[in-house]
Amino acid sequence: MLVLVRALYGDGDTVAVCDMGTVEMEARPLGDVDCDFETDSADALWVLRYVAGLQPFASCMESAGDANCDGVVDGRDALVILRRVAALPVEQRPGCPQIGTA
Repeated sequence: MLVLVRALYGDGDTVAVCDMGTVEMEARPLGDVDCDFETDSADALWVLRYVAGLQPFASCMESAGDANCDGVVDGRDALVILRRVAALPVEQRPGCPQIGTA
C-alpha cells in the first residue's frame, strides 16, 4: 500500500510517498455490529438499542446488521443473532451467509 503524505512548509509543498507494505483487511462477520470481529449477544443488544432509537448507527451496522438478509436492520436481526449465540438453528435466506461468517 502506498500512502501519499503532503506537508506544507514555508516555501511551498513537499510530497513524500511511503510504502506501508501489505495491509490485510479482514471481512466483517455477519451480525458483528459493534465492530469487534465477533458475533455475540452484545451485537444483538446493539441492534435492539439501534431499533429503539437509543444507539446511533454504528459503522459496522450497515455491512453486518442485516443478519437475516431481508434488507432492513430490525428486531428480527437481533433474534437470529441471539439464536446463533445460543447454538439454536438459524435458517438463512438463500444466498445469505451464516451468521458469524464473512
